[in-house]
Amino acid sequence: MTQVCGPTHDVTAPRRVAAYVRMSTVWQDQSVPQQLDFIGRYAAATQSTVVKVYRDEGKSGLSARRRPGLLQMLADIGAGNPGFEHVLVYDVSRFGRFQDVDESSYYEYWCRQHGVAVIYCGEHFSNDGSPLSHIIKSVKRTMAAEYSRTLSVRTFEAHAFLLARGFKPGGVAGYGLRRVCLKADGSVRRQLCAGERKGHPTDRVVLAPGPAAEIDVVRRIYRLFIEDKLGYRALARRLAFDGCAATGGAPWTEARVKAVLTNEKYCGVLLYNRTTARLGRPRRANDAAVWLRHDDAHEAVMSRAVFLAAQRQARVKDGSDKEAVLRALRAMHARHGLLTTRLIDAEPGLPHMGRLTRLFGSFAEACSLALGRGTGCPRSLALHAAQVALRLEVERCVVQAGGRFAPTARASVLRIEDVTVRLAVVHCRSKGTAEGWLIPAQASGADFVLAALLEREEANVTAYVLLAVDSLKVLHRWLPAGGWSVRGCAFGMQVASFFAPMGGKGEG
Repeated sequence: MTQVCGPTHDVTAPRRVAAYVRMSTVWQDQSVPQQLDFIGRYAAATQSTVVKVYRDEGKSGLSARRRPGLLQMLADIGAGNPGFEHVLVYDVSRFGRFQDVDESSYYEYWCRQHGVAVIYCGEHFSNDGSPLSHIIKSVKRTMAAEYSRTLSVRTFEAHAFLLARGFKPGGVAGYGLRRVCLKADGSVRRQLCAGERKGHPTDRVVLAPGPAAEIDVVRRIYRLFIEDKLGYRALARRLAFDGCAATGGAPWTEARVKAVLTNEKYCGVLLYNRTTARLGRPRRANDAAVWLRHDDAHEAVMSRAVFLAAQRQARVKDGSDKEAVLRALRAMHARHGLLTTRLIDAEPGLPHMGRLTRLFGSFAEACSLALGRGTGCPRSLALHAAQVALRLEVERCVVQAGGRFAPTARASVLRIEDVTVRLAVVHCRSKGTAEGWLIPAQASGADFVLAALLEREEANVTAYVLLAVDSLKVLHRWLPAGGWSVRGCAFGMQVASFFAPMGGKGEG
């Protein structure tokens, strides 16, 4: 039977004490009861009464950040008059395994400054502030921190050992896959449910294909990404529109779609050590050179060739393959004769304009790299100049009509009175055998789109069109040349005519 170490503590027994207990994992079901039993016997031996218990069950001692019990105890002590004079803790490691031992010292000192002493009732030294107690306590704290460091290394080595033999070290299976528990002889014990763990220490876990319906969704995601060149966001919207749910019924998001398209587990490969978050430090990505992998660890639900095709497309979409992005820009210029932000944002498979600018420094630099230094894209520059001129003209007309306008986060969107208006300059283009203009219909969540329609080869404005977009379900509206009866559009030859009703001062 464990002996209470009360006689080794030369302290005057308080009548009111608090107990702090902690265990690292939820499987240590006897840890907290044992600590409370020991603390209770210590309190009885010292004629004290435990008036409050602070618990951190299943909480790591590496930091105080995710320990609500410890934080509440510190808050109560800091508020003054907590109702107890001492805090009883089983040993130094229960108070914390802080990697910086000074952090543990700080919290104990902070309690003492507020009139509450910390007593380690399971330790064989008196926490009385003597030089010897300081030395022993410092050694104990260092040992507690070193235990966590050693355990971290051993855990990594054990996971690497399991991965080398085709077993999954830990974590969830992911959409379209399931975890299967194997006995020590390799026979199947059963399939594990979400959040369920293996039932025996000698059991091992492998991945296996999930339900056929989920596998069909995974393959559809790859097909739409590669063949239709839908981006992550467009894929998430398509799946949501079709009523497909992700794992656990959660909605599909860009991150979830990207995880399906970029994880090699769907082609039978297990990866480990892609990220690191050891000893309470923030999670960080590791270089691919230190990843651990096991090919053909389980049955694939996607062929290797299809997966690699998706990775090539993803590198273009993410901008990590700059040469592929430049090739796509050159191909776009060959088709349209110009490069514009509208065309780039509408092009499937290309990074959006904001990311493109971050990749190359500016839109002009991207054009120069794609088309050759010093060449630029004259039509693009003319289009940009026309967009600036349109904005200035709209602002002038609004002021002249007695209205008010305000800029927004995007240069192409103005707030006029109580509505938002997207300003667009659109070149005439070919669509099959017809000619016309492709007008952005649902850009930036604007209420209206005011588009200046340019001639095919010149920067002259043919007409202006004001389009209400609140009821439209398309991203772009095709306006054929001469099709002036398109429903929901208003036409005129001067910008000022659209703002005349505001104050009656606009020119017709």
